[in-house]
Amino acid sequence: MSKALIPILFLTLVFCSSPLLARTADGGHTGKKKYRLDDIVVSQTQTPDREYVVRVLRGRRQIFFQQCAFRVHDPQIFNQVPVPGARSLVAYCYSGGAHCCMTLILATGFNAHKTVCSVDLAHSSSCARFVDAAEDGAMELKVTDWQFAYYGINDSSLQFSFVDSPSMTRLLVYDGDKWRVDRIGEFGRFYSRLFRQASREAEVAARSGYPEQVAGRAIRAAYYCFMSGSSAERAAASLDRLLPALWKPETAKIVDDITRAASEFNPVQTIE
Repeated sequence: MSKALIPILFLTLVFCSSPLLARTADGGHTGKKKYRLDDIVVSQTQTPDREYVVRVLRGRRQIFFQQCAFRVHDPQIFNQVPVPGARSLVAYCYSGGAHCCMTLILATGFNAHKTVCSVDLAHSSSCARFVDAAEDGAMELKVTDWQFAYYGINDSSLQFSFVDSPSMTRLLVYDGDKWRVDRIGEFGRFYSRLFRQASREAEVAARSGYPEQVAGRAIRAAYYCFMSGSSAERAAASLDRLLPALWKPETAKIVDDITRAASEFNPVQTIE
């Protein structure tokens, strides 16, 4: 992976829509609220000195703590998500700073099992979404791969500013009793649609945009081509067709970075 690669219709439920919350007020702090999913409790606390923290308790045990720059989106509970009979609680913590960084806390209860994980949303600041990517009634969590933020080719003047950096859609899947990142080729139709859309955007940009803008959209299209289950060779052909002239000599290196980024992307950390 290039050292410039930094770590870190569909039925749609937007987390910022009307909440279905079990909320209680708590004294002793300024602006403390609790959100409960059975024995899992997420608390948002703003103390008198203006610090802001998010805690997750399971019973009486604290299983997660993170200090945030300020409150962004209130936690919410969704019923029948990601599968019928399940409930999911989502909460956010924003670190502050330019473009960065957002952590999503995701707790899901299904039958007698409950799992809690954190999801690194990196530069994303908007609410995440559930989508029925396979149109089969099960919901996936739509997140963003930001590994190509500020991407550049080693020993080259070719590099993206943040505004030109391509960000890629990825999906998290509730697999039995845990959340995981989707596999290459698992949602072929979903990524094929994104590939066609990104290809059109790159072609439009080629007529009026500047090279970095075109290159970013070409990289996004090739990423989706690979995620759809196509070979690295086909992704390379797509990339070479769409890249501006200045970037074409770097096609092989870029494709290598695309396939590695797609394979290594994993923003999920199971808490318990």
